[in-house]
Amino acid sequence: MTRVAEEPHKSSQAEFERVRDYYMNAIDENGKCILFAVFRGKMSEGISFNDNYARAVICVGIPYPSIYERPVSAKMAYNDEQKQYKNRNILQGREWYRQEAFRAVSQAIGRCVRNA
Repeated sequence: MTRVAEEPHKSSQAEFERVRDYYMNAIDENGKCILFAVFRGKMSEGISFNDNYARAVICVGIPYPSIYERPVSAKMAYNDEQKQYKNRNILQGREWYRQEAFRAVSQAIGRCVRNA
């Protein structure tokens, strides 16, 4: 029987470690477990799942940052202003926004590392 672990939403460090340990122990015991994690979460950015701990990563969706969050909209506006008025070598706001989303995808995919 395949076990399933789910990254907790806004959890304490202890809860995060409990789920991580559950997942890794399941792999050690029977070689299989499914882990559901979210982009930009602790599991997708903070842990390397070497060897048997990750045989595949399936990404669903593209994790664009919330455009309604003040730091995101401010960064986009800043980049647009710098590009337009100061002619600096900087990404335009929308380009930076897309780059942030695909950086999160690359970070998540990079959790699966196979050592030879």
